[in-house]
Amino acid sequence: MMKKQIITILLLGFVFVSCEKAIEPVEIFEIRKISFKDDLQPLFNQHCTTQGCHSYFEAAGKLDLAKYSYLDLTQEMSHEFPDMYRVVPYNLDSSVVIQKLEKNAAFGVGMPATLVGANISSIDLPAGDSTLIFLKGWIMQGAKDN
Repeated sequence: MMKKQIITILLLGFVFVSCEKAIEPVEIFEIRKISFKDDLQPLFNQHCTTQGCHSYFEAAGKLDLAKYSYLDLTQEMSHEFPDMYRVVPYNLDSSVVIQKLEKNAAFGVGMPATLVGANISSIDLPAGDSTLIFLKGWIMQGAKDN
C-alpha cells in the first residue's frame, strides 16, 4: 500500500512539473535562428541611425550602426566603458548595448536617447518594437556574423 502511494505522489509531481514548464514563455531565440544581416541590421537602420544618433562620423559612443555594423558591435570595446565589449556572445549582462537599452542606471543614459537643448535623456522604444528582443536573441545564439 505504501509503495502505491509513493508511486502516485511521484507521478503527480512529474505531471505538475511538466505542466508548469509547458506554460513558461518561449524566448524568440528558442524559436528560430536570428540573422544579423536580415533581422538586426534593418532594425538598426530604422531606429538607431535616424537623427544622426549612430550613423557615420558623429555616431554616439563612436558606434556606427548605419553600415553593416557587425564588427563595431562585436569586436570593439565600448567607448563609454573601455574595459567592456559592446556585445559579448551568450552573455546579456556583460553586453553594454543591452545594458544601455534596458536603461541600467549604472551604464549612464539609456538608449534610445534624445537631445533636448543641452540635456540628453533616455526615451522608450515604441510599443511593440522588436529591436531589443531580436538583439537579445541574437546575442544568446552566439552573436554570429550571419
